[in-house]
Amino acid sequence: MMQVEHGVFDVLVQLNPNEIRILKHLVENVHYGNICYDRQVDIVETTGIGPSHMSQYISRLRQLNVIRKYRRSLFMINPEYFFAGSLDEKPKLRAMYSKLDKVEVDDAEAN
Repeated sequence: MMQVEHGVFDVLVQLNPNEIRILKHLVENVHYGNICYDRQVDIVETTGIGPSHMSQYISRLRQLNVIRKYRRSLFMINPEYFFAGSLDEKPKLRAMYSKLDKVEVDDAEAN
């Protein structure tokens, strides 16, 4: 079951419509461990957002700490905003998320 945390609204108001569409896709396709196994090409196909803009929007979601890169082109959703599973699993998801590389503001602006 997908849980939505109250802090997500503070982030949602900062997103543009395309970033929200991408996040919606990721949340709708999340699997155990808060991982979305769809690659960027899958997200492009589903959302209709052009590939030339997809990296920019993904970088912004990473900059806002909504998602982090899990492996290659897979993403993990921040369990502080959304998480799939029971409340007992949330601490494990937080720990896993915190170990992933986060994007610093300077890195995101360089993209």
